[in-house]
Amino acid sequence: MEQIDIDAMPVRYKRDKLLAETDTWGLADYPATSEQTAYRQALRDITNQAGFPNNITWPQEPSA
Repeated sequence: MEQIDIDAMPVRYKRDKLLAETDTWGLADYPATSEQTAYRQALRDITNQAGFPNNITWPQEPSA
């Protein structure tokens, strides 16, 4: 059985919420900027950070 990391749950929740808020940027017919694409990728890479889940550097959302 897979071990659940309780400390990671709030980080993953926040990450998933931020990704959901920018889902339209990932649609094939949406002209996303390179900054928007990079932001979404940085959010997906949160779990790869060396300090995850206790020391996270959150990416800055690009201006609209």
